[in-house]
Amino acid sequence: MRARFKSDIHRGIMQQRLICHRRHGIDLGMRASETAVPSLAYIFMVKAIGGRVFGLPTLIDMESANKLMYLLPVVSLALPSIASLMKWLRRYMIDQMNSDYVKFARSNGLSEGEIFSKHILKNAAIPIVHGIPGSILAALTGAIITERV
Repeated sequence: MRARFKSDIHRGIMQQRLICHRRHGIDLGMRASETAVPSLAYIFMVKAIGGRVFGLPTLIDMESANKLMYLLPVVSLALPSIASLMKWLRRYMIDQMNSDYVKFARSNGLSEGEIFSKHILKNAAIPIVHGIPGSILAALTGAIITERV
């Protein structure tokens, strides 16, 4: 789950930095497809790829000690929220770019990379990080309910 949030944060940062670049259009297309594809399609896609290609268990057996059985349901339930996390992170980063402390950091001669990583990202990630425990719990309980029904 932590890797998923790290990739969301990275994609949100890259979208903000490359706003006038060709890759920005590609990222917007990926975000639109992640939002438009129904969750059920993601569930079947993750189950097919994870079960056949990687040999992961596709059903949850409550008596088994194998923790890998939770991986596919959690990934399939968490994947559609990547687009919304990217969208919110980008919005928060744009809001933070106009703050006074960013203007002072620029006037002190910090590079754009230092400003993004040390100032803007830390403050923009606070609302996103605040929702991580709830997202993890929702994905785990949703995976158990989905597989038990």
